[in-house]
Order: sequence, then C-alpha cells, then structure tokens
Amino acid sequence: MNTPRAHFEELDWLEYAQGRLDREEKLLLDDHLETCSSCRDRLKEFERMVTALDPLWDFIRPEGDRPAAEDQALMERAEKIADTIDREVTQARAELVALGPALPAPESFVNLSHVYVYAAILIARESFATRFEESRNLITWAVAALERLQEDDSKKLPWPGLAGAVGSCMAYLRHREGKPLQALSELDAARTLLDLPVPLRDLEMAFWSYVRAGCLHNLSRFEEALREISSAEEIYAAFGESRRAARSRFLRAIILSDSGNLREALPLYESLVQDKDAMADAPIYALLYLSFASCLVFSGDLKRAKSAYAKTAGLLKKTGQEDQLFRVRVGLADIAHREGRLEDALDLNVRLRSEFRERRLPWDEVRRELWIIREFLELERFEEARETCRALASRAEELSLTAEARSALAYLADAEEALSAEAIASVQEVLQRIERGISTRWSVA
Repeated sequence: MNTPRAHFEELDWLEYAQGRLDREEKLLLDDHLETCSSCRDRLKEFERMVTALDPLWDFIRPEGDRPAAEDQALMERAEKIADTIDREVTQARAELVALGPALPAPESFVNLSHVYVYAAILIARESFATRFEESRNLITWAVAALERLQEDDSKKLPWPGLAGAVGSCMAYLRHREGKPLQALSELDAARTLLDLPVPLRDLEMAFWSYVRAGCLHNLSRFEEALREISSAEEIYAAFGESRRAARSRFLRAIILSDSGNLREALPLYESLVQDKDAMADAPIYALLYLSFASCLVFSGDLKRAKSAYAKTAGLLKKTGQEDQLFRVRVGLADIAHREGRLEDALDLNVRLRSEFRERRLPWDEVRRELWIIREFLELERFEEARETCRALASRAEELSLTAEARSALAYLADAEEALSAEAIASVQEVLQRIERGISTRWSVA
C-alpha cells in the first residue's frame, strides 16, 4: 500500500475495487475520494472492469495465493469465459462481414459493444495486405465505435486495453501512408494501453512489434527493425500462428534485402516460396514472389529473376491483383538496364510514367524519372536528359513534394552542362531521406 499523496496509483484503486485492502488502507483511500473527483472517476472505471471480469480475477492470481483445490474449478471457469468471448467475437465478425465494406455508423448498432470493435480490427488485419481500403474503412469505423462506447457511461468496457489494439491498427495505416514517424508515435501511445486487459495480449504485442518493424525499416533503422520482427515471429510461432509467423519472416526477408544483406535474404526468400502451407494465402504468396524476384535482381541473378517475374505475373493475374503488374514491368526495366539494354530499359520506363501517375505514387514517379534521366545520359541524349529534369522540377509542386525536395529537383533542372550521374545520385540520396521523414536540408555541397 502506498503512503498518502496527491493521487494514488492505479494498483491501489484496482485493489480497492477488488476488495483486497485491509480496513486502515481502505479508510485512507475513502478519505481521499471525498475530495478528489478524478480519483472517483478512476475508481469507477476499475469497478466496471472488475465487475465485467470478475470470474477471471481469481484465475490470474499467483498460484501461491490460492488453495490448490481451486485450480481445476478456476480453469473450467476461465475456459468457459474464453469460449463465450470466442463465440461472441465470431458472431460479431459474421455480422460485420455480412454488412459489407460500407458499414453503417456505430450509433445505428442497437447492441454496440467492445466485441464489435475487436471483431472489426481482426477482419481489418486479415485484409491489410491485399484490400487496404477495406481495412482502412474498418479501422476508421472501429475508432468511431470505441469513442462512442467510451462516451456512454452505461456501457461497460471489460477490455480497456482494446484502445491500444486499435491504436496499433491506426499506426499501421500511417505506416502504409508513408508516415513512419507519426506511426511510431502512435505505437508508443498504444504500447502503454496494451498493459491494460485486452484479449490475447501476447498476440496484440506481436502485431505491435510487426508494425513497428515495418516503420523502422522505412526509416532505414534496420537493426532495430530486425529485433522487432524477430519478437513478432517468436510470439506467433509460440501460439501456433504459422501464417502470421510466415508473414513476419516475409518482412524480415525484405528488411535483410533492403539493408544489403542478400546472403541471408535470398535463402529466407527461397524457404518462404517453398512453404506453401505457411503462405497459404494466395494473394500474399503472389506478393512474396514479387519481392523475391526483386531480391534476385539486386543479387545479380538476372536469369532467375526473369523466371520469377514471369511466375509472379501469373500469380498476380490468378489472384485478381492485376493492379500490381506494373511492379513486374518495373523489375523488367531494371533487368534490361543491368543487362546493358539501355534502349529497352528506357522504353519500358517511359511507358511506366502513366502507371505511376494514375496510381498517384509521387515518390515512385520521381524515382522512375531519375532512372530515365540516367539512361538518357548513358545514351548521350543530353538534351532529353535536361528536358526531363526541367519537366520533373515543374511537376514537383503538383506532386506535393516538400520544399527541400523541390529544391533538390530544381538543382538538377538548372545543372545544364553539369548534369551527371553523380549529381543524380546525390539528389536521390536526399530524396530518400525526405521520403522516410528524416529531417534534411538540401545543399549542393
């Protein structure tokens, strides 16, 4: 028990709500409650939690605090509660799926509860990789539903840590939107909330680590990213979540490849593409093969890369992901460049321009334009290279690039005779840092 202070700790109020304080300790807190409205509100939340989870409190006590004869009965009670939760979540998932992607507003649900919020984020996580907009809509709905539940004093929230699970999903959305620093900030906030009761907390922590690994990868903090993804993979494997563990290995392969560690990345990719049981989700398997082909290009194994891209194209078509076929064409352009077929590479890259513009992928468009400029220079088509620089600089504002990025592109546009592969490489490095959210000031030096 803590000594008197301006406010007591949450553990004190939890023990108060559970009736585990002795008479003197309880009187001390009673006196404090008479003059502190914020602690009265905090106690009310803990009383709701204890009421909702009452059958589980005995189960989570250390074994030394209870007679051995109680263990079997407590285990049976816990299993019954787990079965009830699973049944409720399964029913809520079925209802949400039946309503389709355009879910009605949370206030239209007569029996809205935390179960629907949890079901929504579970559905969203399953479709993050292949149906991103549907996932975004589900998470947005879950946020609105949780806020409504929190505002309604009549609703009991037995899983206060659910806000942390929703926060991890919001961080994933920010990560996919290319905002890794904002995503990391949201993950920090979610981590604290995940210490509160939430279903399958270990699996929630695995997802949290998975998202954080992706953000750190985008910021080129590769060692930290590898530690986080290893943590996620270990938890998923321990819980028998083979598909999620395989997706964690997939992300680890990407991190290793992008950090230049092809010696470890390639064997991992080769293992994953053979593990069709773990990667049984066909759309994910197609994306895995796409990434594998790209790694083969980086390793210089162009013959196998061509074969991998051919298989990838078939898989993407078979799984209804034709919108990703342009990534195959990007890979084929890179192969042509590496093989010295500059005219073929240039032709492919020029044709890819419309693909990037239609998809509103500004950074990808800029990277591809810089490749085109390089190829013009290597083909000694200097005026076309300079003209492309000027056109790219004029599009910079339309692409909503930062002031520093626009300055870097303007430098290339003004370079004229000084335009070179080295100048382009310097600009590419600066743009890469800006894209990843790293504070950077452009300087010709």
